[in-house]
Amino acid sequence: MQNALLFGDRTNPVDGLGRLAQTLADNVEGLVPVSTLNDIGSHAGAPLVHTRRNPALLPALIKHCQRTGQPLLNLGTGFEVELPPELNFLYLECPNISLEAIDFRTRVQQACAEMTEPFFLHLTEYHQRSKKDRSGTAVSMIDEVSVLPQSTNQQGFYREAVTSVRSVAQTRAQNYEVPPEHENGFAIHEATILSADRKRILADLETLEIYGRQTYAEGLTWVLQTLQRIEPLTEQLSITDFRERYM
Repeated sequence: MQNALLFGDRTNPVDGLGRLAQTLADNVEGLVPVSTLNDIGSHAGAPLVHTRRNPALLPALIKHCQRTGQPLLNLGTGFEVELPPELNFLYLECPNISLEAIDFRTRVQQACAEMTEPFFLHLTEYHQRSKKDRSGTAVSMIDEVSVLPQSTNQQGFYREAVTSVRSVAQTRAQNYEVPPEHENGFAIHEATILSADRKRILADLETLEIYGRQTYAEGLTWVLQTLQRIEPLTEQLSITDFRERYM
């Protein structure tokens, strides 16, 4: 498979890459960790994969890709991105690149789109204690649903729409069997569609359970393999739209 370049978080100079970036580097064939654009070297044309929590490097990556046409996959969440009005490259938004998560998002969005009365989508997300921020998957799902005609969710307002749990014990108390080896890396999302007044359950949807980070490497592998077999794209796409188009 063609090489891709990974701009990932580094915990510190001794420990090297952060957990997600290290998992991707270890399990995605041809993925080369780099620190700056100066490290691209002979990898001209390779897709760029951004997983950093800090968006400081993104403007430079976007400017570079606009000039070269290289695809840019942004796995970072929780910040606004400014793109050129006319793109010369593929900008792929991937708040969660797990294929299971992508398909879960699609099913939840479809269920919401089929609602015939005003509704409110509520998500409960469970993660390991070390995760400090609100789930990027949950936040982006609320934003996507907020534009639907019958939705009473509001883009950018998550306090009432997303409940966050950061405890293995509390997660297990909800009858989720978190394997001991994955206590430091799991993600569970429950989706419930409520009436607009939030007093009735209109649909209690399936639950997404992810234990470990291997599934993210499998999702990134699928995306990179897909990019190799299709014509170059010059547009902004969400990972759910990309998955639906090329699955």
